Amino acid sequence: MNNQIQETVGAVAAATANAVSLEAFGLGMVTALTGQIAFDRFNIGMIDLPQNLFHDAFVFGHNVSGRTTGHQRTLDQSVVGAAIHAGDGFYFGHEDPVQWLNCFPHFGPVLDSGIRAMLAVPVKQAGKVVSALV
Repeated sequence: MNNQIQETVGAVAAATANAVSLEAFGLGMVTALTGQIAFDRFNIGMIDLPQNLFHDAFVFGHNVSGRTTGHQRTLDQSVVGAAIHAGDGFYFGHEDPVQWLNCFPHFGPVLDSGIRAMLAVPVKQAGKVVSALV
């Protein structure tokens, strides 16, 4: 792992080590990542695989219409769903946004907000996807 990645991981670990709530954890992540990684919005979503749902549990930054804390949506044809099915993170940016809208029809509100790049990382606990960092 290169030094920049180690520094970023260390900053995240330090900023979230004492978090006792999802809000504190999310704010710690935002604090640690600000200045390290450019982002417009940071979202922690809880995943309900049996119901195939993404639940916005923490939202910081750029507004996406209708996607505030508490919002639920299907994982079908979504970037997060693609990341879960791939078993890894999923990133895109710099490509034609229409191409991504064709692949992910639920991405429309994100495009409408002005966001043009996205990273979705599934988080596992005991081998099961329980949340995603977006």
